[in-house]
Amino acid sequence: MRAKKALQTASLQRTPRSVNSISVALGIRKSAVLWRQFPELCRVIEARRAKLRERQVHRIETALRSALTEDPPPSVKSLSERVGFSDSWAYHHFPALCRALGACRFKRKHQELAIIQSKLRAALSEEPAPSLDVLCSRVGKSISHLAFLLPSLHRRLQKRYAVRRAGEVAQRQAAYRLEVRRVVTELEAQGIYPSRQRVLSLIAGPALTSSQLSREIKRIRRGLQLGQH
Repeated sequence: MRAKKALQTASLQRTPRSVNSISVALGIRKSAVLWRQFPELCRVIEARRAKLRERQVHRIETALRSALTEDPPPSVKSLSERVGFSDSWAYHHFPALCRALGACRFKRKHQELAIIQSKLRAALSEEPAPSLDVLCSRVGKSISHLAFLLPSLHRRLQKRYAVRRAGEVAQRQAAYRLEVRRVVTELEAQGIYPSRQRVLSLIAGPALTSSQLSREIKRIRRGLQLGQH
C-alpha cells in the first residue's frame, strides 16, 4: 500500500520524480517491481515526465534560437544561467545552435574590435594627443584590456601622449623660468636679496623643484652680475 500511495501522489504532482527514484526512496532495489505491480501509475508518471522533458527541450531550443538575434549575443554559459539549464546539456542536444551562437559572438567581437581600432587609429592624428584614459572612455575598454587587444596601437598612443606631456611640462618650465628671471631682476634692482622663499612668494604655482629653483636663481644672479661688469 505504501508503494501504491507514493506512486499515486507522484502521478498527481506537477513535476513528479521518476519511478526509479521512488523505488529507491521506498527501499525497493529494482523499479521493475513497481512496474509489474502498478503499470498504469508508472506509465502516468513517466508520460508526465516525458511531456515535461519535451517542454523543457522546446524552451531551451527557443532560448538558443532567440539568443542568435540578441546584440550582443550571449555565451551559451551565460544563457544557461539566465534560462536555467546546463550548458553541457545544450552542447550535447543542440550542438549546431551552440556553434552558431559561438560564431555570432566571434563575428560581433571582430566587428567591435575593428570599430575600436578605427577610432584609435584616427586618434593618432588628433591634436593635442589624447590620453589613454580619454580614449578608453570613448571606446568603452580599460587601459589593460586595450593593451591586450591592440598592443602595438596602445604603445603608439601611449608614446604620443607622453611626448605631448613632456612638451607641456617643458613649456610650463620655460614660462616659469622667465617669470623667475623677472622677479629676481626686480628684487636685485631694489637691492633686495632674492631668496628662494621670497621668489616663491611672488610667483604663482611652482613648476620647478626647490633645488631647480635655487639653481635657477643662482644662474640668473650670476648673469646679472656679469652684465654689470
